Amino acid sequence: VNILINNAGVINIGIFWKTPDDIISHLMEVNLMSQFWTVKAFLPGMIESNKGHIVNVASIVAFMGFPKVVDYCTSKSAIVGFTEALQAELDYHGHEIKTTVVCPIFIHSTVMPAVKYSGKFPTLCPQEVAERTISSFRSNTELVLLPSYMQVLLYFKK
Repeated sequence: VNILINNAGVINIGIFWKTPDDIISHLMEVNLMSQFWTVKAFLPGMIESNKGHIVNVASIVAFMGFPKVVDYCTSKSAIVGFTEALQAELDYHGHEIKTTVVCPIFIHSTVMPAVKYSGKFPTLCPQEVAERTISSFRSNTELVLLPSYMQVLLYFKK
């Protein structure tokens, strides 16, 4: 495997402190740990060939919190941190493997209809996200925010 694209996600809508622990654990297993374990499974082969690219899909909510999806925001923030730390470790050991983290806003899917924020933000089509993801690893872009203007919003957030 030369290119690994990790994309997994479930979302819980609810008040954080009222959400049962098993629901939060399931979300973390799917959203974060599945990517962690998948990278761990495929990375040795990439290291052996000293080539490859790992693309982890997170979300724009990794950078901005929203009410009623605290666990989801947290899981996506962890993916960004994981990807950055992984790249640092790969660089430290002199490996030529690259990483990208793609952070789209809401993607139109069977998961998103329950989210009430979509009226305030655009909903991207899966094809657009796929095309930008492919172009990002071809250009070795480390962080991709979709849509691109989200970079401006994050700049002003600081």
